[in-house]
Amino acid sequence: MNKKQLRLTYSEKRKKLDGTLRKPLLEKIIQELPNFNLSQKHVSIYLTIADKNEIDTQDIILFIQKQGGIPVVPKANFQTGALSHYVYEGIEQLELNEYGIPEPNYGKVINANQMDLVIVPLLIFDHLGHRVGYGKGFYDRFLQECNPSTLKIGLCDFEPVDHITDVNNQDIALDFCITPKKTYSFNL
Repeated sequence: MNKKQLRLTYSEKRKKLDGTLRKPLLEKIIQELPNFNLSQKHVSIYLTIADKNEIDTQDIILFIQKQGGIPVVPKANFQTGALSHYVYEGIEQLELNEYGIPEPNYGKVINANQMDLVIVPLLIFDHLGHRVGYGKGFYDRFLQECNPSTLKIGLCDFEPVDHITDVNNQDIALDFCITPKKTYSFNL
């Protein structure tokens, strides 16, 4: 299927998930993250958009901090399509933007090329590590600015599809994707 078809299908599937079905994914994430040696590393992690029924990343942010990592959260510029990133200081730093997305309203800015690891939002992925997001391209542009050694890890409620038919040169593949059943590794 192409990205548009997959986006529609998996948006609907994710809307139907409830909290009890999410617990295995959160447990798997917490089990797997220490394998990436987070100590003193800048870890970009998206903030949960409640309306999209995304996995709650607040516990993951706290876990990154406990592991000695430095969580970094995004702020979107809808005019330019760019993301800026701020060191996470606490929930009081966040406010909802006009689209209902939580974003930092102050903090130390971290450039894309300083990221050691990026936890990438997605709806679904394929066996080659290509992903389908929301279609605005924010993360594709951001990942192109990252250092080539930056690890890219997706979090997904679902197992991969066989193939995304309309992948292009702007799409940056994941290095890993954590699902409730398995952690997939790509391009390593």
